[in-house]
Amino acid sequence: MFLLIAFIFLLLTKFSKSYTTELQFNVEVNGLDKEILLITDGVPQLNITVQGRGFNLLPYMLY
Repeated sequence: MFLLIAFIFLLLTKFSKSYTTELQFNVEVNGLDKEILLITDGVPQLNITVQGRGFNLLPYMLY
């Protein structure tokens, strides 16, 4: 029981800290005119640097 309470306390303190991380999102381009040609090597990605609390960033890190 003590280990479970200690583990929960550890998670709460870890996830309440502020973190900065880089997230990558795949980009899907829709609705381009026929005159526009998209040239890319593979799937276009958007790299974003975000800062937030661990609880807020957790869903994006798991995705």
